[in-house]
Amino acid sequence: MTQIMIGEKKLSRYQDAVDTQLEDNSEIEILSRGQDNNGKALDLAEIIRREKENVSVQTIETGTSCFENDDGEEVNVTDLEIKIEKSE
Repeated sequence: MTQIMIGEKKLSRYQDAVDTQLEDNSEIEILSRGQDNNGKALDLAEIIRREKENVSVQTIETGTSCFENDDGEEVNVTDLEIKIEKSE
């Protein structure tokens, strides 16, 4: 399964990446971490679902990662995994 990690790029760049990957793969996974990127990942999944008739969102899973920041404090960050499947 191909994975696309959402970061700081424009949403249209990730949309192009998903379109390209769906040409060769029947399943892809959109991964993100943090409030801003999670929102972008959800927007991307919805755009892809609306634009392509043969694509559906299979699962959306959330989790929490714990990191230590530069000040030594523990920080919890929300992770998101969205699985998209293309039907033939």
